[in-house]
Amino acid sequence: MQVTIPSVDVLWGIDNSCPMIEEQISLTDNFNEFVGYFVNSDLDYHIGVVSIDWKDRRGKLQVSNEVKGIDDTVANSTEVFKEMAVLGTDGSAYKKALVQRFC
Repeated sequence: MQVTIPSVDVLWGIDNSCPMIEEQISLTDNFNEFVGYFVNSDLDYHIGVVSIDWKDRRGKLQVSNEVKGIDDTVANSTEVFKEMAVLGTDGSAYKKALVQRFC
């Protein structure tokens, strides 16, 4: 009998144009509640963050201490997410995210 582990990938697209800093902080302040659903859920989960800023970041996965994505192996996932998701407000108002592969 083959056991299948349900999996889910979540990709957060963060707007870093002016004046989105309050929304970025609100998102990161509530991330612990969000990720709590996945912790101890027996899901194979991966959470990534991209900027939707076309000018500078061009949809690249954000990295925190060489961590590209959050899964059950990442210690202190809330802090890692905060480092990935608080991108400031210097981004372009032009929105067109291009996404790299997670792995």
